[in-house]
Amino acid sequence: MKNLNSKCGRTLSRFSIRKCSVGTASFLIGTVAFFGIHHEAFAAENSKTPVPVTQLLENSNKESTEEKTDLQTNENETLQGGVSNNTLNREVEKENVNGIQEKPNAQKEEKTLSDSQLTRSSQQDNSTTTASPQTNDHQLPIKHDTSYEKSTSNSTLNEQPMEPTPFPNNTVKTEEVGATQNAATVPLQLQTVKGTKQLRAVNTAAVTPAVSGGTNVNDKVTASNMDISESYIEPNNSGSFYLNSRFTVNGTVKEGDYFTVKMPNAVNTYGDTRYYSDFREELKNSNGDVIALGEYDVASHTLTYKFTSTVNNLQNVTGSFNLTQFMDRQVAKTSDTYPLKYEIAGESFNTQIKVHYGQYHHIGDSNLKSMITMEDSKTGEYEQYIYVNPLKKDAYGTVVRVKGFSNNLSDSNGQVNPDTTQIKILKVDEKQDLNDSFGVDDSQYEDVTNQFKTVYDENNLADIHFGDLHGARYIIKVTSKEKEDSSADLKLSSSMYTKNRYGQYDRITWDNHIVKSSSSGNADGTEVSYQLGDKVWNDANKNGIQDAGEFGIPGVKVILKDKDGNFLEKTETNANGKYVFDNLSNGIYTVDFEAPEGYTASPQNQGNDALDSDGPTSAHAIISDGNNLTIDQGFYLTEPPVPTTHNIGDKVWEDLNKDGIQDDNEPGISNVKVTLTDSDGNVVDTRKTDDKGNYLFEDVKAGDYIVTFETPEGFTPTQTGQGTIDNDSNGTSTKVTVGDSDDLSLDSGFYKTPKYNLGNYVWEDTNKDGKQDSTEKGISGVTVTLKNENGEVLQTTKTDKDGKYQFTDLNNGTYKVEFETPSGYTPTSVTSGNDTEKDSNGLTTTGVIKDADNMTLDSGFYKTPKYSLGDYVWYDSNKDGKQDSTEKGIKDVKVTLLNEKGEVIGTTKTDENGKYRFDNLDSGKYKVIFEKPAGLTQTGTNTTEDDKDADGGEVDVTITDHDDFTLDNGYFEEDTSDSDSDSDSDSDSDSDSDSDSDSDSDSDSDSDSDSDSDSDSDSDSDSDSDSDSDSDSDSDSDSDSDSDSDSDSDSDSDSDSDSDSDSDSDSDSDSDSDSDSDSDSDSDSDSDSDSDSDSDSDSDSDSDSDSDSDSDSDSDSDSDSDSDSDSDSDSESDKDHNDKTDKSNNKELPDTGNDVPNNDTLFGSLFATLGGLFLIGRRRKNKNNNAEK
Repeated sequence: MKNLNSKCGRTLSRFSIRKCSVGTASFLIGTVAFFGIHHEAFAAENSKTPVPVTQLLENSNKESTEEKTDLQTNENETLQGGVSNNTLNREVEKENVNGIQEKPNAQKEEKTLSDSQLTRSSQQDNSTTTASPQTNDHQLPIKHDTSYEKSTSNSTLNEQPMEPTPFPNNTVKTEEVGATQNAATVPLQLQTVKGTKQLRAVNTAAVTPAVSGGTNVNDKVTASNMDISESYIEPNNSGSFYLNSRFTVNGTVKEGDYFTVKMPNAVNTYGDTRYYSDFREELKNSNGDVIALGEYDVASHTLTYKFTSTVNNLQNVTGSFNLTQFMDRQVAKTSDTYPLKYEIAGESFNTQIKVHYGQYHHIGDSNLKSMITMEDSKTGEYEQYIYVNPLKKDAYGTVVRVKGFSNNLSDSNGQVNPDTTQIKILKVDEKQDLNDSFGVDDSQYEDVTNQFKTVYDENNLADIHFGDLHGARYIIKVTSKEKEDSSADLKLSSSMYTKNRYGQYDRITWDNHIVKSSSSGNADGTEVSYQLGDKVWNDANKNGIQDAGEFGIPGVKVILKDKDGNFLEKTETNANGKYVFDNLSNGIYTVDFEAPEGYTASPQNQGNDALDSDGPTSAHAIISDGNNLTIDQGFYLTEPPVPTTHNIGDKVWEDLNKDGIQDDNEPGISNVKVTLTDSDGNVVDTRKTDDKGNYLFEDVKAGDYIVTFETPEGFTPTQTGQGTIDNDSNGTSTKVTVGDSDDLSLDSGFYKTPKYNLGNYVWEDTNKDGKQDSTEKGISGVTVTLKNENGEVLQTTKTDKDGKYQFTDLNNGTYKVEFETPSGYTPTSVTSGNDTEKDSNGLTTTGVIKDADNMTLDSGFYKTPKYSLGDYVWYDSNKDGKQDSTEKGIKDVKVTLLNEKGEVIGTTKTDENGKYRFDNLDSGKYKVIFEKPAGLTQTGTNTTEDDKDADGGEVDVTITDHDDFTLDNGYFEEDTSDSDSDSDSDSDSDSDSDSDSDSDSDSDSDSDSDSDSDSDSDSDSDSDSDSDSDSDSDSDSDSDSDSDSDSDSDSDSDSDSDSDSDSDSDSDSDSDSDSDSDSDSDSDSDSDSDSDSDSDSDSDSDSDSDSDSDSDSDSDSDSDSDSDSDSDSDSESDKDHNDKTDKSNNKELPDTGNDVPNNDTLFGSLFATLGGLFLIGRRRKNKNNNAEK
């Protein structure tokens, strides 16, 4: 058992968690992880070689003779009999027997469950870890044995010897490496995949005695921010939640006072831990001092927080707590939504929690589920419940293995052995339910432990032989104790083996771990403080009692010490003899009084506490939950010789005529501070003049002194030494010697300091000469700022409607005046004239006041001129980049103006003449951007003078005190096809052609043709043509043709043509053709053509062709062409190639005058022609062959 004493140190809540794995009993196929609802992971394995049921029975009755070995076999090693470890995935079946919906937000993926879903986040102990499932993706085809064999009966297994159960092909699963076992071990292929954990409460507080007595202070406590941390939990998968709340105590509370937190019956604070009443929940301050201890009462589900002695010196305690909440398995038995009602310090908080305990799973007929339901943190005892066959399967040859560990022997402090472990088997009646929560009441079930054999193994495990279950269900209760000498945590495992139809063993395994969770809380308050003090008085009658008329003694030093005599602080009595020490806590103190010079301490404790003297010079004082203002000390004057003293003083007056002499009509000045200092500079006394200006220092000892007069605000000291000693002014400081008489001649005179004005005028300098002319008017509303020599702003004003401004009540000195430039104005030149009252002082100027007003500070401004820019956007028809007189402007071109910062300050469009302009512009840098009209191209830029050229799409321009109307831009129209073709063809053609043409052409033609043709043709043609033509033509033709043709044609033609032509053509053609052709053609053409052409052509062509063609062609063409062409071509062609038909020039394509995109049709036609020639050749060959026959 691991550190039992330390486990008692704090109440952590602990839940057991379970992990599920499944497998068969022959050889390792592999592991498949399923990620899905309820954080449960499984491994599925199947075997290739069937294992007879009898082998299990035989092996279970045979004692293993193999030597014990350390379990070091890895699941990836080759199994017995040379079978490889290639895997076969088998799906684990999962059944929801409760009809509870899955968690809404869980994502279902076949055979997959994220490990992150298996652990709790911030609520779990940092030491908790979760092993990941091990997978092997190799695939191995398996031939399944179709034979199916049932075990005989439960009784057969019940009669087996009490020894470990051997399974076929015994190997060790990976998790068990390190354990020592004999041959009777669980086979390797029965692998466990890590599952989930269960949370338990752990007490974080030491065992602390409860505080006795106290008062319920729920009425003083206010709860706030009450909530729970989760709305959905899975208790069987470490699911818990926190009750969170803040609280405030109004005023003070004492040790033993308490407030309560009542919880609903469906939850508790200790989870699956055995509850002990001496566990406490703690609320601590930042220093670690315990403010309150929480005691939980199981019966009432109430946590009582009792305050400790720490609060005795605190007030207005505030704090918060986060209490771990676990579903009570005996109350919340099924998956459901449970209402939760809390009462925190009498305040209700209602909410609800959705609870899901998970599902049952099976592989084949193997199905079980297990849970650690109790762990005793003091004794190490624990309980584990295992549900066997909850899905009521037939489950032949069932064996359940219970292990005190999960992966290997050393990873757990659990024990399964006959000395420590008790295994009880309960039968579940057909009508009885299995609680989802594992809140099992043993008394409700039949104890059938004696009906089954349990075989313990020295490797910390036991096997229970159930035989064939035939739908029967059982509950196994495992009661054991943790190892005392182990440092590991509690990790348990249980597996169920059943024989499948192939004689193999299917297995499912649940791992149960422990995860800890703790509550937390904090609280603190402000310390309560008290005062100590009273009075030091002059005990004139020396009776030790404060009598009426006895005044306090100022300036007496008082020292405070603690009960051990350590210095704490020092103070002095005020003018009334009072003193006080603040911010003191309860305790015992000593107060020492330092006797004033010339005084003797009065007798002590002569009256009551409020009026007696507590001295003689050291008093004992106690503070107990309140102020102590009774510590007094009396002193009486020792009667030394009385020294001779005198009075000094006189008057402070207002010298109205500034002559330095007190006249009868000149009044005194009140509240003037007068200070008396000795020759060493120490202040002896301070006085203020009365309402008549008089002052007096009384009882001044003999000696040398200085009397200082503080200059009253708004006054200036007058001149000194102008009258007699009784009516003159002694200035602001004068020396005096006190001898054997009073001196009442110390006077001081002051006169009121004069105030002056500063300002003048802000005007519009229309002629910009910097001088105020009589016709130039002021500018109103201009801000003017007055600053002192240090640049600190003194006043701000604005000029009036006439441009005037003035600053008043100014003392002599140097000032700075700043003028703010009015919007739309520019400062004029500075100091342009000799007359300071008529010139301009600029934006900033300095003015001096010397005993007179200064009204000469002016500033002039003139209106800032505005400029324009712009010009013209034109259609540059000849593309030369110059504005010709015949070229027109382009309307609605967008022009944008940007300032120097790139900000758009204006947008316009050109008018119907292409003109544009921007007005009201200041001098500066700008950018003009022309938006290119659709379908037009930017013409060349900067080709001529500025007012006639094109400046481009973006133009930078600087305006300097003038307009700029030179910013132009030109565009020309894009040509769809611009082809300049000069074709000169000299062709001599001798053609023998046999053409059989069957043409079906559907043409819709709209032709606008302007043609000038000069043709000189000499044609000698011998043609045999068989043509069948069906033509449907819709043609709109506008043709202007000038044709000069000289043709000599000798043609012998036999034409049989079958043509169906439907043509829709829109053609605008301007053609100048000069053709000289000499053609000798012998053509036999058989053509079958179906052409549907929709053509829109605008062509300007100049062709000069001289052609000499000699062609012998046999063409048999069957063509079906559907062409939709829109061509706009302006072509001037004078070429000596491309029109040539002789073979020497057949590498060049005809120059059609079209753009590249329109050549596709041309190439297509060429290919069609070549194909036709090929067909014609074949036909001719066929004809020749037929002729030969």
